[in-house]
Amino acid sequence: MSGLIKRIEQEISDLEAAIANVAIKMQNLQQQYVQVIANASAHQIILATYQLCTKDYPSHFLGLSLDARQRLQNEVQVVASSFSQNIISTSEDLAAENLDIPENSDLKDSSDNPNIAPSPSDSPIPLEAEIDSDTLEKLVSQSLIEVVKSIHQLLANHGLLSLPLAEDAPSIQLRLLDVELSDRQALLIRGEIRVLGARLQQLHSEFEKKQKAKLVAQAELAWRSTWVEIKQSS
Repeated sequence: MSGLIKRIEQEISDLEAAIANVAIKMQNLQQQYVQVIANASAHQIILATYQLCTKDYPSHFLGLSLDARQRLQNEVQVVASSFSQNIISTSEDLAAENLDIPENSDLKDSSDNPNIAPSPSDSPIPLEAEIDSDTLEKLVSQSLIEVVKSIHQLLANHGLLSLPLAEDAPSIQLRLLDVELSDRQALLIRGEIRVLGARLQQLHSEFEKKQKAKLVAQAELAWRSTWVEIKQSS
């Protein structure tokens, strides 16, 4: 029975290593995704503003002086750039809360070299190391809502829009799905994240089963170790 427990413990140790490795890969992918989606969003913000000014409100835009047009364009670029930087910064803060890899950690080396397996016993990495996918999606989606409001306010300040917007008034609409569809790399990375997410879920399920199996084996061993057959008197 002790041999069974040792075997289960080794399987648990292997699963911890696998979870840690996949979690690091997931976080690296999420960081790439945020960088790509931040840049793609900034581009879409500028593109959507351009289309609104030139196609929906061309007379209003042409009514601006040359200096006013340039100020508007500069301010739009600043808003788009700030949005991109804020998304990246916030996602990095979220990742830091979930995972802190020391500079000299073996796990940091293993993230660069897939042939090096981390040691679970020494691992400072929790089994939930990646940013929750829903949290990441909500972060970007909410940020897109806020930046659209900022652009609308900016356009209103320059006299192109009247706030609050009428229901049928042309306006900027930016959704995360639209941004992803505009950037092939974002779609590819998002797909890889889904695959790794499914793998993590599977590993966590196996990990929980092995923990339960270990408890059962320990309980059975404890039962046998204290069991004494009571002799029945004749």
